[in-house]
Amino acid sequence: MEGLEKLLAEKDENECFSAVSDYLSRLCSFGGNLEKLSGPQKCIYFNDWWELEVNNGGIDQFFFNSSGGYAHQTVESLKTVGAYANADILERAISKFPNGIVPQDVETRHELLIAFEEDDIEFLNRLDDEFYEYPEDLLALNIDYIKKNIKDF
Repeated sequence: MEGLEKLLAEKDENECFSAVSDYLSRLCSFGGNLEKLSGPQKCIYFNDWWELEVNNGGIDQFFFNSSGGYAHQTVESLKTVGAYANADILERAISKFPNGIVPQDVETRHELLIAFEEDDIEFLNRLDDEFYEYPEDLLALNIDYIKKNIKDF
């Protein structure tokens, strides 16, 4: 990403991360061509969508939308940047799927989500509450990771 070092030097981390997020989304056609992203870029892309989806509609929305097809990769990307509390929240949510496997196929995933019992929905809602407490500074962790891997961006 041209000018990333200058952007990272600016004081507003939200603005910086938003620019990186927009760049990555366009680069991979908003998830349609993830193979265009480097490993570190995918890491940030997955982390960004985790946070966006959960903030917008909860963990069930994360699973319902295309981001849910990458739930397992998102656990790993969260761990990669040091967001272990977020990874733990997502791992516990994943445990509600049969054999702890979230299908990549959207229709299969939707069927499973629709079949969740009330207890499962309440469990996800409690995990939402844990997420909303922001147990770690995901923005700072992502920015630090970008700085350490700037050559891959």
